[in-house]
Amino acid sequence: MSYVHDIARQKRIPVVDATAPIIIGVAVDDIKKAKAKNSKCCAFARAAQHEPGVVAAYFFRSMAFLEYPDRMVRYALPADARTEIVSFDRAGVMAPGEYRLAPIPKSQKLESLRQYDRKKRRSKSKTAAKRSTPLIEHAGLVRADSGVPPTPGAPQIARRVRTEPKYMRDLSEPKW
Repeated sequence: MSYVHDIARQKRIPVVDATAPIIIGVAVDDIKKAKAKNSKCCAFARAAQHEPGVVAAYFFRSMAFLEYPDRMVRYALPADARTEIVSFDRAGVMAPGEYRLAPIPKSQKLESLRQYDRKKRRSKSKTAAKRSTPLIEHAGLVRADSGVPPTPGAPQIARRVRTEPKYMRDLSEPKW
């Protein structure tokens, strides 16, 4: 997934989704000591490390990870926090204040993403299986490009094979 997941794997701590919001207070001192385009040393990360129990913090454009000694917690960033991150990364300007990190929406939870990936992998493997077994013979006719000798007594028909994919919205004449 991301390098934060690799860090969690190295430290043998689980990555979990947040269940409750948390408020991070960004002070002027955090902004002055922050580094632009650095997820570990941005103003939000510095401010989050002032929270009790937080060992490290990683802030990205839409997601934040707070590392505790026993787990890594994922939070969703609201629009105002995203705007401040982009502003700070581009110009080094950010407004101090309190920002609310929200719990992850249901559609973006780790378990939902894992289930979606499983479904996607299954459908890809079914599609690949269908494509890997070409239809060579049908009703005694053999495709001219199949490389298989025709059945004795069956009529030999040479067909043109479409080389480009045919799409549902393709309204142009087929290119044979």
